Amino acid sequence: MEKPGRQELQQTYEDLADEVLIGIARNVDQEYEDVAVETAHAVLEKRGVDVPDSDGAVKDCSHHHGFSSCSASAGLNRANKKLSGPIVEVPKFSAGETHDIEEIFVGNNIPCEIHPVAGKSCSSCRDEEYVFHVPEESFAFAIKLVKDYYAEIAQESSSRYFSGECPACGTRVVNVKECSDCGLSLVVDYSESLARHPFMSFLKQNNLLSQ
Repeated sequence: MEKPGRQELQQTYEDLADEVLIGIARNVDQEYEDVAVETAHAVLEKRGVDVPDSDGAVKDCSHHHGFSSCSASAGLNRANKKLSGPIVEVPKFSAGETHDIEEIFVGNNIPCEIHPVAGKSCSSCRDEEYVFHVPEESFAFAIKLVKDYYAEIAQESSSRYFSGECPACGTRVVNVKECSDCGLSLVVDYSESLARHPFMSFLKQNNLLSQ
């Protein structure tokens, strides 16, 4: 029998990791602390992985974070006020990312509105996405803050170490980034998925990557 290649082993590991995170996110037996559930939801949303409920239905994660694609098309913000003057749109983010980025904008005094992406059905919030509207004069600073947000996530992802059994060969390892026996990478490479993120596509299309 032909041995699986490294790429296949990596995908198997990531699938197994997602299954563990989904189990935590579902929290069916109330065995986990809230912070573990919050973290599991955030990681899964960043990876674009749906969280099925205990009956197999996809869980509506947006209400978990305080956002819903069922919301009115009018912009949402904490002050419940419409922005005035020239406005620029910054696309587009999952519910978990939207929650984090709003916190960053509020903490840096950037006025913003949150708009659900048109065409997303409230009957199934599994693909919910949001865009931010910010004043034109705050646009450059807002873009920098969002880029810093993703850079920090990528840095944290690349610096994590793994302890436990290698999912490919079963070797016990402690604080490593790849299995000492079979060579399987045991850390999630966030950079590849980040390169395909809609926000990064937006930066490329508008020549903003280097700014």
